Amino acid sequence: MSLSAFFLLQGLFAEDVWLSEDIGFPVTPGNAEYDQSLEIFTINGAGTGIEGTNDEFHFVSQEKTGDWEIFSHLLDWEGLDENATTGLMVRANN
Repeated sequence: MSLSAFFLLQGLFAEDVWLSEDIGFPVTPGNAEYDQSLEIFTINGAGTGIEGTNDEFHFVSQEKTGDWEIFSHLLDWEGLDENATTGLMVRANN
């Protein structure tokens, strides 16, 4: 399964450093790129997903502290599989 997702991201954090990594061992390595002039984040990933016992996907993350806001809009996505997924996750570590 392969997917390209195009997100419009706005906010001060958009230009900050992002960690882009594959989880598991997808056949096709993923990547991420931020175009500051267009405020568009392009994320490419592949893998079997997160439904089984061996997760495979591409994950882009950024550590934040304090109060912050995120404005995101999925502009388009091109999946080679009808079960391809994309999403936004926010979590707290303790």
